[in-house]
Amino acid sequence: MREFFLKLFEENPATQYTGISLYSLNHILYVVVIFAIVTIVSVIFFKKDTALKEKVINIAAILVLISYLSDFFFHPFFNGGTMADNGEIILEKFPFHACTVLCPLIMFTRYSKYKNVIKTPIAILSVVVPLMWLLFPGSALDTDKSAFSYEIMQLFIYHGLVFAYGTLSIVLQESKLEIKKCYKEAILVVAISLWATLGNTIYSSSNHKYNWFFLKDPVFTFVPDSLNPYVVVVVVYICCLVIYGVYYLVIYLYNKLSRSKKINTKSV
Repeated sequence: MREFFLKLFEENPATQYTGISLYSLNHILYVVVIFAIVTIVSVIFFKKDTALKEKVINIAAILVLISYLSDFFFHPFFNGGTMADNGEIILEKFPFHACTVLCPLIMFTRYSKYKNVIKTPIAILSVVVPLMWLLFPGSALDTDKSAFSYEIMQLFIYHGLVFAYGTLSIVLQESKLEIKKCYKEAILVVAISLWATLGNTIYSSSNHKYNWFFLKDPVFTFVPDSLNPYVVVVVVYICCLVIYGVYYLVIYLYNKLSRSKKINTKSV
């Protein structure tokens, strides 16, 4: 049985067709497939009743949890595992990155009695943060592993599921966006940055420095180290405001189209 799992999760070296790097064909295919699935599900359930929509969003949340937690059980197989020894748990995947901390926060917004306090901000961040990773995963794709090895697939599956949760929450109208409450996203982004700072502080050692939420080492080299934490917070928050802008633009265009159809119907 152990040999089966070691074989299942072994690192598969990339070939000419299975290699992956930033904006390579396989990277673009992953993004296109994720966007397509989210779009199809959104269209199918857009006009369904509220109870069914809630079930769909709950399923997305549970899949996020399964994808995140199950990964830790597989680390001992692909991260240096052999028949004689287990590989190590990857501490980098602890919930200190913005994407990974969204997993427990999403579950909080589904099953806590205080869920309505941060349901909408979590939905917005669940669109913004994984979308930023999907479009620019940075060094995560600097690898000689196959695009279809477990480790690469898990990254895209997890981020895709978080993105699906956030998008469905908004598109299926469970989360109502109100621009006057956009301060909640600002508070949440700052809170996540403080949480990541705590992780970077207590888990970094003399042999390894952690960079959760990319607060220590800038993603882009032109950003000064001293300004980087503030730049990260501001950029993520601005992206949240962009989601508000897109949301209100879509509503405006939808209402305008609906009015035009009614006018045309009456004239006929």
